[in-house]
Amino acid sequence: DAKVEQQRRKLEDEFDCRLREETKKLLLRLGNLKEATLSIAKNEARVIRNSIINLCCPNENCKKVYCDFTGCMALNCAFCGAQFCGWCHKESKDSDANHQHVRNCASNLTESSSYYATDEEIRLGQRRYRIRKLKHYLGKLKKDVRNATVAELKRELEDLGIKQEALFEFGNALLPALDPPPYPII
Repeated sequence: DAKVEQQRRKLEDEFDCRLREETKKLLLRLGNLKEATLSIAKNEARVIRNSIINLCCPNENCKKVYCDFTGCMALNCAFCGAQFCGWCHKESKDSDANHQHVRNCASNLTESSSYYATDEEIRLGQRRYRIRKLKHYLGKLKKDVRNATVAELKRELEDLGIKQEALFEFGNALLPALDPPPYPII
């Protein structure tokens, strides 16, 4: 019948119109999600820059950034006086305990478990420390935010000699590695 066919076309047109409107809304929402993801990633990158890229005193009441140093890995914060290991950033109660820890630290890269490290050993140790901290931090983020955050940090990671691949395995951030791996991460 012509009336039934006309009604069917009318309903079909209305459905197509509603479908187009809902598709537009969905695409707009997805665009907003992408913007939201990028905004979250920028904030996460800021946190990472302030707490991981910039090496800080581990004392919760201080957290001051410290600059490059040479020699002894038993560090003393110039701001709060905290004693901590330059390899793993573990805080110690005093200088003697700190020096003892440095000699036995699993992250100590010196051949003889020395207190003193070369500039190259310090750079490598700091890179390993940052990679462990980055993996731990990134492991808490959703995949899309994690990927966008790493992209935000591209320049800093390159400057530090940290390859983005060191933070990922098959597209996913690795689980946190709190202890140093038995192999070098370069």
